[in-house]
Amino acid sequence: MIVTLIKRESFLKIMAIQYKPEILDRLATLLVRYSLAEQLPGKSLDGKNVQIRAEECASPLVERVANEIKILGGRPLSHYVNLATQAAWMENATDEQLQHVPEREKTLADMADASLRIKGTERPDIHPRIGRQLDIYWSARGDIIQRIMSKPWTVVQFPTQAEARLNGFESADDYASFVFGACIEVD
Repeated sequence: MIVTLIKRESFLKIMAIQYKPEILDRLATLLVRYSLAEQLPGKSLDGKNVQIRAEECASPLVERVANEIKILGGRPLSHYVNLATQAAWMENATDEQLQHVPEREKTLADMADASLRIKGTERPDIHPRIGRQLDIYWSARGDIIQRIMSKPWTVVQFPTQAEARLNGFESADDYASFVFGACIEVD
């Protein structure tokens, strides 16, 4: 097995989408100040724990969201998911292993005062391959999902080149404009 390490900046160039910093900043402001803070008592993130769950490909937005949370006095709890690694584990896991819910997941759900899920993947081909395992995995986490959804939460799509192809867009930049344009005015 050959493992190649690349810098995050190189990874973002490989993805071929030009994420304009000003658009990511505006989206982070919208998500944190209006989608999350508005749902909290006193409309404030001061002293609140905000769980951010995303794949590594969404790191440009995660960084800006975490910074916005800090500016408002909150504490970002970033949780990156590596879908390929998770899928490799799930394909070989027993039903009992899939149903096991680590205390860490329960603790995070209890600690978070609000949650933000940033959806986006460079591997949309994985989900169909592990559908049965995902059903078992998420069914076992029903209590955690209820805890998260009983508190302020929001979900946003982060555009990737793979999803642009999957959704039939001519270019990744067109898809990014479409996704971001659904949330904010894009020039």
